[in-house]
Amino acid sequence: MAWVPFAFPRCPRCQQSWATNNHRGCRENGELDLDPDAKRVHCKGCGREWAVWDSRFYCNCGHEFSADDVEEALRDLIRAAATLADFLDEHRRELARIREAGDASLRSWLNRFAQGVAGALGTAVGHLINVLFGGR
Repeated sequence: MAWVPFAFPRCPRCQQSWATNNHRGCRENGELDLDPDAKRVHCKGCGREWAVWDSRFYCNCGHEFSADDVEEALRDLIRAAATLADFLDEHRRELARIREAGDASLRSWLNRFAQGVAGALGTAVGHLINVLFGGR
């Protein structure tokens, strides 16, 4: 499955949540992605990876909490991420089908055009030969 953005779950103290989640202590201040099938977290900055259930969260309000503290919210995030990843995979497959159909259509049009041009050239050359040499 695809990696998708790992949203910051709702803080049990202040009820804040964010669409993105940053890796605390990462030199690159990397944003976190989630593989909902493997339930793994990946930092885009340093490349580190770990199990989602080993995550700790540090809210701007100063509250620190573990994955166990927000288990239901994480399960909801994983379900939403899986739905998003499925949608993105289907979108990629549909774009590939459209591109293939477009390529086939273009090839067919070019083939018909080339045959038409070749036919017209053949007719023109035949007419020219007939004019030049047919009258003798």
